[in-house]
Amino acid sequence: YTAARRAIETHVLQRWSSLWQHSNTGAHLRAVKPAPAPAPHCWSRDRMRDRLLVWLRHGTCLNKFMFRVRPLLHPDPLCPVAGCHSEETVEHFLLHCPGYAVARARLLADLTAWIPPGALPSLPFLLGSDAPVDARSRVSDLVLRFVRDSGRSLLARD
Repeated sequence: YTAARRAIETHVLQRWSSLWQHSNTGAHLRAVKPAPAPAPHCWSRDRMRDRLLVWLRHGTCLNKFMFRVRPLLHPDPLCPVAGCHSEETVEHFLLHCPGYAVARARLLADLTAWIPPGALPSLPFLLGSDAPVDARSRVSDLVLRFVRDSGRSLLARD
């Protein structure tokens, strides 16, 4: 039984890897998770935090996505920060938008134990698939705090 199960798991992971690299469907997720692998440590017992992380991993809580699915409620795919004329993607929101510089500085200061000072963390690191296993829970808490500090109401979407 164990040998058969291991063979099936190996085959499924190889097939998943092949589809992951060559499929256009969900290609945006490769920025968050470059290669497929089981991720048992990406979840916690905090439902609100896990929900936010899933939305950020998929980009479904930001204007670029909401504009496509609910254009009457979200008529603009651009960042809501005044003077920022970029599409609001997960990377833009977490790593680049000047409107969230203060919240981002606090986030980066708290991440210095895991990333070099002055360096930007990667999206896989921030969203749970690339951070050290023992740090994932703490990093996820810091990302949730960043969202709160940003003033965006991502958890209360229409």
